[in-house]
Amino acid sequence: MPDYDVLSRLVDASEANDEDVHVGPIVSDDAFYNESDEFVEDWEAAGLLCIEMEAAAVFSLARRRGMQAGAICTVDGNLVKGTQKGETEGEELPEKAKNNVERAIGIALDAVAAL
Repeated sequence: MPDYDVLSRLVDASEANDEDVHVGPIVSDDAFYNESDEFVEDWEAAGLLCIEMEAAAVFSLARRRGMQAGAICTVDGNLVKGTQKGETEGEELPEKAKNNVERAIGIALDAVAAL
């Protein structure tokens, strides 16, 4: 679970930058594009907003060390629609996803400064 103060600052920074904000459960998964249709259907039915690979470990380590942690995620593919990064362009991340990453970094820096 993210720290409430970190999560709140991330939301505040996102809204201050006029970004769409979706707060909710995510899933940390260690597989690269190995999700079965059944997994994806179950995760979608559970209302999970995204699948990523590191947040659960970061949250767990932060909690054990008495530190604060949060996560900001951006989209680079859609398992429900069957699209994934790098499948339609020669580069790993399409230009739109690169822009999303830059914006997320800016939001994260704003949130850290507010903490």
